[in-house]
Amino acid sequence: LMISDLCIGDTSSLLAECVALDKPVITFRTPRAKRSLDEIDELLDLFSTRITNFDELLATIPELLANPAKNQSGRAQARALMFDSLDGKAGWRAAQHIQALLNPKS
Repeated sequence: LMISDLCIGDTSSLLAECVALDKPVITFRTPRAKRSLDEIDELLDLFSTRITNFDELLATIPELLANPAKNQSGRAQARALMFDSLDGKAGWRAAQHIQALLNPKS
């Protein structure tokens, strides 16, 4: 993901990783499913360029490669919503929290 120029998906959680890396994102609009949430569609609308078919994909890829800043403010909003802090220390903070849970002070 780190070396990719853009990300293409549907509703995969992998898209969050692309947003964390501030990669331009193209998403396919998919039919409503039992587990679909309006909030997810709203989030996808915020940070990605939405398409409905492969013909649109062929036109959208070069457009996004030429303008990777498209939807950048939406990606920033989504990052703030999905991630606490992207400072490279999330694993350390998680370990500290786990240690505190395992070794509570009396």
